[in-house]
Amino acid sequence: MMPIVGDLFKPVDSEAVKRSQIDRFRQFINTRYGLDIKDAWELHSWSIDQSNEFWKSVWDFYRFIGERGAEPFFQADVSMKATRNRLPHARLNYAENLLLSHCNARSTSKIAIHSVIEGTVIRSLTWAELYDEVRSASRAMRNLGLCPGDRVAAYTANNAEAVVLILAASAIGAIWSATPCEFGVIATIDRLEQINPKLLLVSDKYIYNGKLIDVSSNVTQIVQALASNGLESVVVVGQLDKDRRPNRLPGFGCVKTFDWPSFLDLDNSTTGDIDFWRGPAMAPVYILYSSGTTGKPKCIVHHAGGLLLSHAVGQCLHSDLGPNDAFLMFTTFGWMMSVFYVASLQSGATVVAFDGSPLKPIGALWALVDQLKLTMLGISPRYIQTLCQAGYNPSEKHHLGSLRLVLTTGAPLSIEHHDFIKQRVGEKVFLFNGSGGTDVCNHHICGCLALPHHYGELQMPMLGSKIECWDDNGEPLSAGVEGNLVLTGPIPNQPLYFWNDPGDKRYFSTYYEAFVGKEAWNQGDWVVVGPKTRGFHMLGRSDGVLNPSGVRFGSAELYAIVDSFKEVANSLAVGQKTATGDERVILFLETDRKKPLRQSTIDNITTAITRGLSRRHVPALILQCPEIPMTSNGKRQEIAVKKILNGARLEQVNADPKTLLWFMEHPSLQITAAPLKAKL
Repeated sequence: MMPIVGDLFKPVDSEAVKRSQIDRFRQFINTRYGLDIKDAWELHSWSIDQSNEFWKSVWDFYRFIGERGAEPFFQADVSMKATRNRLPHARLNYAENLLLSHCNARSTSKIAIHSVIEGTVIRSLTWAELYDEVRSASRAMRNLGLCPGDRVAAYTANNAEAVVLILAASAIGAIWSATPCEFGVIATIDRLEQINPKLLLVSDKYIYNGKLIDVSSNVTQIVQALASNGLESVVVVGQLDKDRRPNRLPGFGCVKTFDWPSFLDLDNSTTGDIDFWRGPAMAPVYILYSSGTTGKPKCIVHHAGGLLLSHAVGQCLHSDLGPNDAFLMFTTFGWMMSVFYVASLQSGATVVAFDGSPLKPIGALWALVDQLKLTMLGISPRYIQTLCQAGYNPSEKHHLGSLRLVLTTGAPLSIEHHDFIKQRVGEKVFLFNGSGGTDVCNHHICGCLALPHHYGELQMPMLGSKIECWDDNGEPLSAGVEGNLVLTGPIPNQPLYFWNDPGDKRYFSTYYEAFVGKEAWNQGDWVVVGPKTRGFHMLGRSDGVLNPSGVRFGSAELYAIVDSFKEVANSLAVGQKTATGDERVILFLETDRKKPLRQSTIDNITTAITRGLSRRHVPALILQCPEIPMTSNGKRQEIAVKKILNGARLEQVNADPKTLLWFMEHPSLQITAAPLKAKL
């Protein structure tokens, strides 16, 4: 019988729990405070009731380098809206902790990072080599006049040099911000010109799906645009060259230009220690970007102390990441997961900077599991779906003996995805599904090795995060009732502010406007909590909730059924307001290999939705489209398409117009009467 959401997927491995960091941390808390906390749920309750003691204990348990300072360490008794200065007295340096706060620090034998291009290892750096390269890069930046608070930006492939520069920028107190090479010129300038970087790291080219893509023309245009806004230096990495020198070093007039080796040579000495700038724990360390569906992307500023603490909890306590692990997260520098995987260095784990297509060949990532002895692999549900449709079985082609955990994020996991991991990757492999976002650069809800895992659910809120499910009026809902995911207590990794946001107007409208007068951060997710399991079933974005005739449901419910059809390569469900003020649901299908969509397939999908959900869930219209618009990190662009279908012009929607034009022009999608404004 087919399992359903809430059925047991994987019981607790009691032996693994005994060896885990979360269990050692539980014992640490019991000893320190004279408590008798018995399990992960009791630990979570204590972590939100005693949040100052919890976050202080995280600092002490992981022996972070710096000064905790006076009490309170974590300022929990001030409202979420009143302050983001949760660590008022602590001082630290982010890079210092990533490089030196673990047992692999300066090791000459343990690998810190592998740089890989579509299966080929280009560079590998030991911890000692990584430290030395960060030292040279940090001194080079200081010699170029960079100071704390200056911005260091990148238009880069995923490579070791970017990781080195992240650490070097943090070492001197500068702020890192990046866009990936697959972004176009306009998308990159829209982001980077807002922050006025002094130094820019660029790749000269990259490979995707075996195809060489030269971005030198893009680089020239980007540099020209930024040069008038304070850019002083450009560092060019030869992405395909062993010595990291580009074939040709371009000149940019008044902007100084270096290749990677000559940039490092600006360090006049090749010995000594890194001079880490220890500033306030709340000092900015990263600027990330929103998706930009309502204008230019928002520049989200994250701080060192909050990320250090939060990632220790999400990565080390929840997934047991440690110095014997090797972690590959498939991502680009257009997604916050690039920051997430770099943060893994704080545990002493080896990280892999993978660039290119994960499907060239189809088993590329799984081959790397064996080659590099990976213990953790980060992939997207969309990638799993592609392998399911291709009938690919990793365990038949690869040994996978080192792999203990698969991390997925970016979208909900279907029943089929769960069974893919169990049946085609390995029954002993732990499936860790997390949901959070760029706004917190981590999870809100996620997996936990110390709890049983149920189909279709994320196991629990992250330790230290007070998560609830509310209705649209801001009232808490009982388990089993669908509603809005909200954060109702402070966490250290709330963003510090938005860059260039006077009075925090955009900041407060983004996170607090939904529930006026309430102490709650609106994450924008539509969820339901399991009555028996307490796990979270993700139903979609609350701003993209489907509401035909007053029946509200999440798009993920449809995707779980539709994407199981082998004829469907991808799908998208959105609501369109009608002239009567009601809403009709439209389901778009991208077919396998662009084959024509058959009526029999539409009928079978309709039947499956009716049986699996209800007649009210059946879309009013099912259409084949040439391509489902996706974000750079593999998420369906529901909101962008919804805006177009409800009367927005292309120039009002910050997304690739080429992928949206079809939705604008299709005759079946035209609004024939004056449209009502959709709730977006």
